[in-house]
Amino acid sequence: MNCTRGFVWLGLFGFSVLSLGSGCGQAPTIPSSYKQYNAKNGAFQCDYPEGWEAQGAGKREAFHSAKFSSGSATIKITADLAGSLMGDIAESFGGLGDAGGLAEEGEDLSPVAEIHQLGKERVAEELSNYEEKEPEVVQTRLGEGRRSEFSASGAFAGRLRGYRVTFLAHNHRVTVVCMCPEGYWDRLQPVFDKVIDSLRPGTKEL
Repeated sequence: MNCTRGFVWLGLFGFSVLSLGSGCGQAPTIPSSYKQYNAKNGAFQCDYPEGWEAQGAGKREAFHSAKFSSGSATIKITADLAGSLMGDIAESFGGLGDAGGLAEEGEDLSPVAEIHQLGKERVAEELSNYEEKEPEVVQTRLGEGRRSEFSASGAFAGRLRGYRVTFLAHNHRVTVVCMCPEGYWDRLQPVFDKVIDSLRPGTKEL
């Protein structure tokens, strides 16, 4: 990690992946319909599985977090200003990794790709035996983001599968982490895809 990346790391991440866990291995519900969720700071809206528990928390403009859970499956979405600020810094440098002229040929130095890569290090610290595939471009009404499929070891649910997604949109960094036991991945991957694909600008609540 170069010095610029080390600077950006400070104070960048305000959520815990381990807080996603719920149900201690209980079977999640496979939804047949969806409801709408709106973040109070207006950073995002999304569709989430009807029948899943929905929780939201935040500090007005600076931060909002939404968590949807059923048994041992979870979806957590966070929107914060700090990550967006780091994205602005990345854009001004033409890519954080290139601030010292260290970029490799073909490396994705777009701001969202840089912030997404930084997020990997935090998740890998919190999940055992974390393995992640190369990120892919994902497009929603929030704009262009990056999505990585991952696997890890879970304390209660055995092997875990999931997605980690990053957007820079509407003055916020929006981060999504979806996770479930490996045995439910084939049934829940389309659910996670639908929630991610539904992300769009929200309506700020007074």
